[in-house]
Amino acid sequence: MNRNGSRSALLKRKTVLCITGLFLSSRTVVAQVVLEPSDYPVTLQGTIRMAFGYDPPGYGEDKAHDGHIHYLALQLDRPVNIPCTPEKEEYRATECQATKRMRLIFDNDPDGKLEAATKSLIGRRVNLLGVLERQDTAER
Repeated sequence: MNRNGSRSALLKRKTVLCITGLFLSSRTVVAQVVLEPSDYPVTLQGTIRMAFGYDPPGYGEDKAHDGHIHYLALQLDRPVNIPCTPEKEEYRATECQATKRMRLIFDNDPDGKLEAATKSLIGRRVNLLGVLERQDTAER
């Protein structure tokens, strides 16, 4: 991809973990390369981190002008992936790659308590239960 090319950074896909609950346990879960089916809750073990990313207009395509964001992420020991169908076959390497860092999205947290509890765990190893999803943009 070049800066002025036909492939926009808006279409890059990232794997995110939508958190429906936060569970700490001593049980170790070993991440697999591809997790299927992708619409069921899974438990992943990793370290809670504060990560850095980019916002519109280019979501990192023009780092000098794109917005800057910080978000909670789960840093895994080994990369994971979910089934993926790229927009075009030549984009498979970009859109369907595995990741070791999952952005945490708190869909069922209207009062923000779950996200606040997760922030208090930055730097600690945890087991998280949630649903893995691919994200086309950083709209959430």
